[in-house]
Amino acid sequence: MSKLTLQPTASTPRVVFDLEQRQFEISGRSMPENSLKFYVQVLEWLQEHLERVEGMIELDINLEYYNTGTYVRLMEIFNHLAELKENGKQVKIIWYYHDDDPDQLDDGKAFEEVVDVEFEFMSVS
Repeated sequence: MSKLTLQPTASTPRVVFDLEQRQFEISGRSMPENSLKFYVQVLEWLQEHLERVEGMIELDINLEYYNTGTYVRLMEIFNHLAELKENGKQVKIIWYYHDDDPDQLDDGKAFEEVVDVEFEFMSVS
């Protein structure tokens, strides 16, 4: 399966990981009651497929809200990307934040400080 698409719900984000289109995105609201249960399929897909990507891997994170469980899973995703970088892959995380939510930008910068992956910060109004 070279594509993973999860439609958003009231408590889970939209996830699109598509090798052919080179689209890697997590967006919306992420507050699943059991974050491991939701994100295990995302993590497994990343581990199985991202090593095959040629060139830059850009992961778009555009979450308007996420809970603590999601924070932990994002860290796992970012750590996996850091491993890929250590193995020679080019990796970048594009972190979208809302102009009126400085905490969102601060969270992205906090991730950037602890994960050895390039972050690009994009403001959305």
